Amino acid sequence: MNIGEMRHKILVQEKTVNRDEYGAESISYTTVFTLKAAVKYVGGSKGTDANEIFTTNTVVFETHYRDINEEMIILFKDQKYRINYIAEVGYRSGLQITAEKINE
Repeated sequence: MNIGEMRHKILVQEKTVNRDEYGAESISYTTVFTLKAAVKYVGGSKGTDANEIFTTNTVVFETHYRDINEEMIILFKDQKYRINYIAEVGYRSGLQITAEKINE
């Protein structure tokens, strides 16, 4: 883990389910951690389904250790990323988070 490469700001957010007075659910995200991270683009693809274009971008975020899980999302450059895999670097020293861009 090279600390000098951790120059990108990422927000780690947790899903919050809210109910209105009629019982309808709405999902929002609240920021749990604001971190500096190294960002590595490792792959991507583009395809169509039902005449709609879908792209996938896989990114690895390297950051300091925090209590992050796969249910959270990462917000980076106004784009949301779904966490697919988290690898601990050393003993609670850092994290390598593999994430995929969410198509919205």
